[in-house]
Amino acid sequence: MTDRSENIYSQRNKALEILFAVLLLLLPLLKINQGVDLTDTPYSLGNYRFFEGADGVWVLATFLSNVTGYLFTRLPFGGTMIGMKLYSSLLISFMALFSFRFFKTKMPMWVAFLGEVAAIGFCWCPSVILYNYMTYLFFLICGVLLFRGLAGNRPICLFLSGISLGLNVSVRVPNILEAALILCVWYYGARKKKNFEQIAKETGFCIGGFLAAQAVMFLIISLLYGFGAYGEMIGGLFGMSVSASDYTFSEMLLSILSAYGRGIRWMVYPALCILPGIPFLILWKDKGQTLRKIIYCACIVFLFFVLYKWGMFNFRYYQKESGLQWGVVFLLISLGVTVWMLFTRMIDDEWMLIGSIALIMILITPLGSNNYVWPALNNLFFVAPVTFWMVYRFVRWGRSAVDSTGRVPFFPAKAMLAALVLMFFVQSIGLLFGYVFLDGEDGTRRTAKVENSPVLAGMYTSQANAESLESLFAYLQSHEELDGKELILYGNIPGLSYYLDRPCATRTSWPDLDTSSYEDLKSDLNALSTKIALTDIDKPTPLVILAADAQEGDKLSAIRDFMEEYSYQLAFQNERFLVYW
Repeated sequence: MTDRSENIYSQRNKALEILFAVLLLLLPLLKINQGVDLTDTPYSLGNYRFFEGADGVWVLATFLSNVTGYLFTRLPFGGTMIGMKLYSSLLISFMALFSFRFFKTKMPMWVAFLGEVAAIGFCWCPSVILYNYMTYLFFLICGVLLFRGLAGNRPICLFLSGISLGLNVSVRVPNILEAALILCVWYYGARKKKNFEQIAKETGFCIGGFLAAQAVMFLIISLLYGFGAYGEMIGGLFGMSVSASDYTFSEMLLSILSAYGRGIRWMVYPALCILPGIPFLILWKDKGQTLRKIIYCACIVFLFFVLYKWGMFNFRYYQKESGLQWGVVFLLISLGVTVWMLFTRMIDDEWMLIGSIALIMILITPLGSNNYVWPALNNLFFVAPVTFWMVYRFVRWGRSAVDSTGRVPFFPAKAMLAALVLMFFVQSIGLLFGYVFLDGEDGTRRTAKVENSPVLAGMYTSQANAESLESLFAYLQSHEELDGKELILYGNIPGLSYYLDRPCATRTSWPDLDTSSYEDLKSDLNALSTKIALTDIDKPTPLVILAADAQEGDKLSAIRDFMEEYSYQLAFQNERFLVYW
């Protein structure tokens, strides 16, 4: 290659790298003005908005994410939903760019780019739920630093990796399970035949960083909330499993295994369809091989059409479930790929280390959540490029036959594996452009704005959602005597606290949750009664807003008893909300 052609090649690569980086920066920002739900998104935003006066188990269990969210609210436009979605979406951009920078020197740049695009596409969770995305961020940073420290023999990186993990526990306490990454240290040490002293030293650097970060966070929390707060928080987390059985470890594990079980059942069909492809290519081996390969690929397309008809997937990308099974299939392929990477002789020790880190990420990410395997699909920034590259290597350069005689062709397996990964990528692109969390999941277009809410300025939602919120906001704005009143909310409408910019009189804006006990709600209402009795102002009772379809139960009965005690009257209602004061 001449100097001129080398220069052109270098410039082209640089231009592509810049283009890929810009796209990875912008893609997570595509839908920041889309969606106004009443549950998870504004619930988290409300926790950040009113963080200064908050207490309870979740405040400390997700302390660092709450502090970060609170700091975001202090930035320009941090008082609006679109501003908060912008800042939080930039975390996704950063993860994609950080991982892309790591992998672009280890595989073709376009493979790393496509892997990150797929990861962004499966970011179904609202970006403002920072205890999820900061979990993935620190997990990613920890994995990359661990690789740098081990492969590059850099103790400082091992220490920083431990710090990253230590901070992640303060993002969300169940992230302590990510300490399983220490297995990668021991695995790599065994691969490199390091002596016990060296492995112990590397382990010590990691543990030292972890303990240093945790010591700092313990001190900060203790100074702010008291030295007994940390222990009370741990006890509270264990207590939650009593009222919310899906948060027990056994239930989480069963949920994950059931997801993989369903995925395996769907994978049986592609696996079985590999078998007839072998004799189809073996018979009359010297005649029409190219045509027969084309026919076999056409049969794969037909197979996918059949799976579509059987309900494995669909193209209704306004629902995240449209891509679920392809996502699970991809996780199963990734599990197979990363386990193979641990034992194969076809890659070097550094790639085996990468495989071990990716495997731990797949296995650990869903634990600590009651969301099936969705968290693992939400955290593919490290995993997707690895799987894409290994599959590409196999399809492009893998041996052409199973046996040494060349009689049993590998083409059916290669074609099927490539098609499975391609379909996963197609679904990720569909979700990237089509899915918005809990707004328009019935296919309704988001074409309206809530015009009388400064918090929701610039946000698009469905016409019906906008109208119901506008009428509620208009009523409250027309009654000055209601200004400054705190809220009691019930019926899965915690977002009203954030949208109305009013704190709740109870410890949580979402008492419906199983993790919020009846005893806590009753205690809050009793404390309110005591506060009202001791206040000179004439009955400073909070505003009560119930969802029109709120489910009856002990918690709602407790709220109704409180309302009866203070003679609440229905003052406003529309098709979704009932306002009492």
